[in-house]
Amino acid sequence: MKIARDTPEQLVIEDVPWGIAIGIVAFILTFAGIGLLTMLAVFFVGLIFFVFGAGAGTFALWAFVRRTQLILDRNSGLVTWRQRTIFDMTEEHHPLAELTGAEVAGMRRRDSEGTLSSTHRVELIFGEVRLPLTDAYSSSRAHLRIARAINDWLDSGRDAA
Repeated sequence: MKIARDTPEQLVIEDVPWGIAIGIVAFILTFAGIGLLTMLAVFFVGLIFFVFGAGAGTFALWAFVRRTQLILDRNSGLVTWRQRTIFDMTEEHHPLAELTGAEVAGMRRRDSEGTLSSTHRVELIFGEVRLPLTDAYSSSRAHLRIARAINDWLDSGRDAA
């Protein structure tokens, strides 16, 4: 997650999971390439590799790679949340005046060896309603910085008013 723009009028935060996307594309290319080469010798076996690689990889791109964008805009008075996959886009608008702040939500889990790990995500607070910026929790350290940037940006607008 990164801050793409931070001006008094607008704060734009983006999350683009490049690592996951590149890994999945490498998977697709590997299995599709093996399939094409195998088709030269044994057509149906190669076809299965090709279809599996392209199909499973495309499904994984759709399921796991989501570009998220949050726009806080004082001029329009709106909070715009967008999430885009390779096939579709979801967009929600909320009044900026109803946004009271942002918090980091955490989750702790123990793995099979008993090791405790914690993951986090940023959530926007609209009164009693919480809107997570991303569907997934992650172990990234950017969450505190992003929540602080949102709260500082909101506070700077309240101070100016």
